[in-house]
Amino acid sequence: MKDAILEGGNQFEKVHGMSIFQYMDKDPAFNIVFNKGMTDLSTIALRKILEVYQGFVELSSLVDVGGGIGRCLKYGHFQVPYPALPNNGKVVIIELLMQEAPDSSMSSQYVSRLDNGMLLYLEGKERTEKEFEALCKGSGFSKFKVVCCAYAVWVVMEFHK
Repeated sequence: MKDAILEGGNQFEKVHGMSIFQYMDKDPAFNIVFNKGMTDLSTIALRKILEVYQGFVELSSLVDVGGGIGRCLKYGHFQVPYPALPNNGKVVIIELLMQEAPDSSMSSQYVSRLDNGMLLYLEGKERTEKEFEALCKGSGFSKFKVVCCAYAVWVVMEFHK
């Protein structure tokens, strides 16, 4: 772990000579296991989110971006035409939220461990609330709002036009 942190870079790529996504193209069994794991995690989180978040109710259209196999659309039973975001539109972000400062709670440790995995294997990272707000404002949205939380780690945020 020390070398991975000091050297940086994508550790999966260093070990396998390709990104995790390229590897999935070459190893169908790994692809199935990886995507099943992501789908199962998303399903568990989304079921709880739909219990606590009412922001999908008033929507006339919904686009599932980065949702793997469209799980959100399946659960929402939406059939929509996928137009551009209207002037009164919002973007709903369902994501893990890093704490601004380290703390010892189980939820903080969980998100931190996932962040380490994202850093080491996918060259990604989890964001803090301030980082999401900056992303919102930097993308031209006028209002950022944290709406609710599911299982203490999955946060629902809205970017409003």
